[in-house]
Amino acid sequence: MDNDDTSYLNKIDAPTSLQIRLLAPQDNPVVDVLLQWASTPSAADLDQVARLGGVWNRPPTAAAGPAPTDLQTLRLPLRALAELARLPSVRALSAAAPLAPDTDDGPPADGVRPNP
Repeated sequence: MDNDDTSYLNKIDAPTSLQIRLLAPQDNPVVDVLLQWASTPSAADLDQVARLGGVWNRPPTAAAGPAPTDLQTLRLPLRALAELARLPSVRALSAAAPLAPDTDDGPPADGVRPNP
């Protein structure tokens, strides 16, 4: 693909594309991603996933890698999805919504919360 071709972005579902566009410049949350392969990924493709910060929920196991059309899940920084979509072996990507920051201080030291 040449540098002006952005057709690879069509591999990212609309809600995920919107999440990426709405990110504040300083934000890059790690999200759960559903990845569908279009063809068996090469070792270089799997290495690229790792370079982008991807961590497989269940690592590919077979020596030949995942089969075409296999669905796999991983955790990946949201902004890395566009780069992942550039891989020819990727058919489609979808991300879960980032979780809101945890504002709960956790349970009290004695484990008992007072009644309001």
